[in-house]
Amino acid sequence: MKIRDLFERIIILSGQFLIRKNSIEMDVERFKLLVEQGLAEYSKASPHTEETTVDLRGDRTIKFTNSNSPNIDGVDLGPPDFMSACDPVSMRGTFLLGVPEGNRAHSYNPNLDVKCNAPFKFNRRSKELTVGTPANYALILGYYHRIVKIEEEYEILTLDLVRDSVFVMLIQGMFLQGIGKSRRAFTLNDLPIAMDAAEIASEGDALVDIARDKVENEEHKFYLAYR
Repeated sequence: MKIRDLFERIIILSGQFLIRKNSIEMDVERFKLLVEQGLAEYSKASPHTEETTVDLRGDRTIKFTNSNSPNIDGVDLGPPDFMSACDPVSMRGTFLLGVPEGNRAHSYNPNLDVKCNAPFKFNRRSKELTVGTPANYALILGYYHRIVKIEEEYEILTLDLVRDSVFVMLIQGMFLQGIGKSRRAFTLNDLPIAMDAAEIASEGDALVDIARDKVENEEHKFYLAYR
């Protein structure tokens, strides 16, 4: 998701569909601040996850770096922010179809080192995973959504304009809230587009409330359980 594309989508969804895109100039840095605020909120309930497996039958510790972390479209995501699953899948050449609950590791605490059910531990500061039993492990790595700069273009690699419509709604609501609070009434390039600030802010409030309700529905229940 490119920040510029997100801005254009927000303008269209906000009712300015009769205005040519080149008649609106985006302040990239200001809009980026608004998006970063929305990402911080959205990431709490709907972070990005990547599934991978690691061989820890020899060295029982792995330190995540850019070189051994997942990538999207060739861009490294880097070490994970947290780990939501750490399950042994094979041990001494035997595939574990049913792993006892005591050997499974599920944890999510962004403020502390993630200590799984012994003997697993993921240190969020050093980005090291340590296991007590040599085995192959299936991991679910968690990432907070971030803005990255690729070839002079700001992007959010972990979000998609179409798929992540709830996030787009959240940003649209925040965008309208900002407009409503910043001025009493406004025009754009001398065009007859004027609305009462309270009306704009009210519409923004409604969109933000709807988006927050959608984020915290059953679809995201897994992550909310570990907040």
